[in-house]
Amino acid sequence: MSEELSDVKTDIALIKKDVKQIERFFDKVDVVMSEMSDMTKSLAVQQKIIEHFDSKLQDIEVTMEEHKQEDIKRTEMLSKRLEEYRKSSKEDHQRVADESSRNREQRNKEIMTELAKLNGNLDRRMNDMEEEISGQEDRLRALENLKWWLLGAAAVIGIFVPILNSLDLSAFIG
Repeated sequence: MSEELSDVKTDIALIKKDVKQIERFFDKVDVVMSEMSDMTKSLAVQQKIIEHFDSKLQDIEVTMEEHKQEDIKRTEMLSKRLEEYRKSSKEDHQRVADESSRNREQRNKEIMTELAKLNGNLDRRMNDMEEEISGQEDRLRALENLKWWLLGAAAVIGIFVPILNSLDLSAFIG
């Protein structure tokens, strides 16, 4: 029995040794499992973070696409408005130019009418002045003629007075 006891002791020692090794193995498995659990939790958190960022990225892409579409619509609207403003301003400029042209024509007609009236007035005045000058020239000629007649008569009288003085008028008259 002693041998059996010794075998049993050996077996027990071996079992204890195996149990210790199994304990160490399970301790390592526990550590590995704990680390794997931590890693799994970390991976789960990272997966959630990645999903969150992916969701955010998709939201950002959707928002960017919406903004892009809005920008395209705004650009088209602005382009239409600019074209309308360009047409409107062109029409306004044309209207102003036409109105300015009409005003110029009207003012030119008024000026020409006034110039024609002035010209008519000047022509009347010139005719009146010519008639007055002609009348004054006639009077001046009449005065000059009268002056020459008077000078001629004075000369004749001046010539005949000495002759008459030397003649005896009493014999002549009778």
